[in-house]
Amino acid sequence: MVILRSWRIKRFRRRRDVEALAVLAGDRHPKVRAEAVNALWGLSERMDEPQRMPTLAALRAAASDADSIVRANAVAGLAALHAPEAQGRVLVGLADPDWFVRTLSASAVRDIPEPGAAVAKLVELLDDDDPIVRQAAAGALGQVREPRAVQPLRGRLTEEREPEVRQAIEEALTSLEGGTLPLVHKARPRARKVGQKGLTGHWAERLVVPFLVLPLFPLVDGAVLGGQIPVEQVPGLVLATVGFWTVALAVAHWYHLDVSALVAFSLALLPFLPILNVLIAREWSDVRVPGVLLLTATSWSAAALVARRFGLWPFRRSAWR
Repeated sequence: MVILRSWRIKRFRRRRDVEALAVLAGDRHPKVRAEAVNALWGLSERMDEPQRMPTLAALRAAASDADSIVRANAVAGLAALHAPEAQGRVLVGLADPDWFVRTLSASAVRDIPEPGAAVAKLVELLDDDDPIVRQAAAGALGQVREPRAVQPLRGRLTEEREPEVRQAIEEALTSLEGGTLPLVHKARPRARKVGQKGLTGHWAERLVVPFLVLPLFPLVDGAVLGGQIPVEQVPGLVLATVGFWTVALAVAHWYHLDVSALVAFSLALLPFLPILNVLIAREWSDVRVPGVLLLTATSWSAAALVARRFGLWPFRRSAWR
């Protein structure tokens, strides 16, 4: 199962078992491959020579993966390890059709032997349709410090409307014109980067949460308002719940969303559904106060337990990549 393999990846990462991670980097499931490649990238800063060989082999294979998140992490990992082919991979990644690959490739430019060779492509990315890519490209140009990037940056600054991109351009210009070197810009992803916990604001999360919550509405509505579910409707409700949750988990898996965060958030929202129903269609006299209190306490306690178990805010102990 994918979930079991994900747990194994976390264990292998703690043990720094790069050979096991390299095997999982070739798994048939893209989510497993992405997490394994991300783990290898994360271990690259403190890797000795015997560990480099299996890591480089796995990252080289992953750099041509069909999954964009696998490719992106592989390119960044090769650059962090200063692999001989890192320069070419990063330059190819800057022209990748996927926004996430272009973003991480731009951030990896500072790790290649000749970052100046990427300036022309980074300048092209200043006009990218995606503001996250433009932000990463501007940050990379500030790191490279090539004087020829000043004019394109100034030209883009006059047209740019996104505040975060404008800030990245201004910091890059400060660096290029003799100011202090800015911190590397890390773009805020619209889908989860592998290894990142919590909600990101991706549109798919707004689809998943209702699909997790709505099937439970008849149950919580009965707890608060004292209604009963007819026996003949139970099979239909069970099938609907399974269908809704299957779609929700499929979408979460496809977009690499944090399922634990979505479940915790859904549990926290649960008590508000019947109350909203009362506001719209019923009288407050119908509400069973003990039911409301019990449902709220149960839902929020479960949400807190999920958050604590998976290290989500406010129980997060460390920053994630």
